[in-house]
Amino acid sequence: MNKAINLTIKIILIILFFAYVSFMIIDIFYIDLYFYSNWIKFISIALIVSLSFVERKVCLSKIDINLLNIAMVLTLFADYFLLIKGSNYILGLAIFSVAHLFHGIRMHKDNTKIILIRFISFLIVVFILYSVFLGTPYEIDLIIFLSLFYFVNLISNLFRAFDIHKYNKLPAINSSLLVAGFTLFLLCDINVGLYNILSTNSSNIIFNILNDLSLRLIWFFYLPSQVFIVLSGLDFS
Repeated sequence: MNKAINLTIKIILIILFFAYVSFMIIDIFYIDLYFYSNWIKFISIALIVSLSFVERKVCLSKIDINLLNIAMVLTLFADYFLLIKGSNYILGLAIFSVAHLFHGIRMHKDNTKIILIRFISFLIVVFILYSVFLGTPYEIDLIIFLSLFYFVNLISNLFRAFDIHKYNKLPAINSSLLVAGFTLFLLCDINVGLYNILSTNSSNIIFNILNDLSLRLIWFFYLPSQVFIVLSGLDFS
């Protein structure tokens, strides 16, 4: 590996480590400073995106790194809407879902057409279901359907990561990083779901404790997940 690129990767990872420790300390002990924590988190994701571009000269393949770059740029935009703006969750979820589409294509490049068809088909089903209940006493918020759509895409990518690892479709270290990355991604989103569910039961002390815990665990899992996923595109040989 090129020494300059190797050094750059190490520097970015060291900065990310200190950023991770910083925002976790703020989230645990100084929750009133969440504004600063959110910006540290967003800058951290921007650094991870930059890391994916640094890898371009030491990647597994050009098509692999191109798909990874696109997925990570989309992730940055999604995090902007969810973390910084904090007002357009539907758009953030939609962008995240497209990011998962590119992650899926990256892992199963030979099945690109099938992945695209499944993605579009399920999206159509989601909007049909939403339309069926729209304007009725049983109307369900669009974000619920989009969350389901997003979650299915995440689970699909986790299965793809396990498939790559099981059948040795990538070097062991790369496939292990993918499995670790998407497993942590799932744990992150489980805590997102728990946080949103438990927030509706603010009068219960136990729910409040679990709610606070799940809020802090979201980024505890999320940042490492993105680091592992990006590093999975690196040629370690």
